[in-house]
Amino acid sequence: MQKIIFLDFDGVITTMASRYALDRYKCDLLQQVIDRTGAKIVVSSSWREGSAEETIAELRNVPTCFKKFVPSWVDEIVGVTIHAYNYVRKGVHLGIPRGVEIKQWIDTHLHRNEEGNYEWKQVGVDFQYVILDDDSDMLLEHADHFIHTDGYLGLSQSDAIHAVCILNGCLQEDVEGIVDESPFQTFESAEAEARRLIEEEFRERKENEESE
Repeated sequence: MQKIIFLDFDGVITTMASRYALDRYKCDLLQQVIDRTGAKIVVSSSWREGSAEETIAELRNVPTCFKKFVPSWVDEIVGVTIHAYNYVRKGVHLGIPRGVEIKQWIDTHLHRNEEGNYEWKQVGVDFQYVILDDDSDMLLEHADHFIHTDGYLGLSQSDAIHAVCILNGCLQEDVEGIVDESPFQTFESAEAEARRLIEEEFRERKENEESE
């Protein structure tokens, strides 16, 4: 059975503690979900490029201020959702819920046979999916597959366990060994770490200016 993780980045694997760069702890937690389910990733985040290949290449392009390491799961990316928004006329923007973008990917990739013709598949039998996102603009049909993460703290241990249960069709008590090693488990600790990073960057910038 094909298993898919629709992955948002901001508020899931980027956090306030990492100043919304990739958070190594949350990326490791996502890897634990993949290890236990064999799931592949479809990037639904605004971080996505025009294709899976371009998105993988961009994630490998480190270091930058937002990507200081290459995620271990980068090669598990098999797709990206469409950018389903447009300008109906100059100055007027038409926003489309992310759930529509996810439904479009499912309809055009999972409900297809090898010849590319439409062939309805049954969720939970032919395929399974989970949505990890800190936004809530999903469709009603996604309710049993949607995990709403904390936009400040990102993916949590309980979120990861829940994701494994959805993808594997098991009970939470059957999931063992998933550990969130992040030391920033509260809003206050994440905020303090973000402030520390800001101050550290400011000192480094000032020292560089003085040495020039």
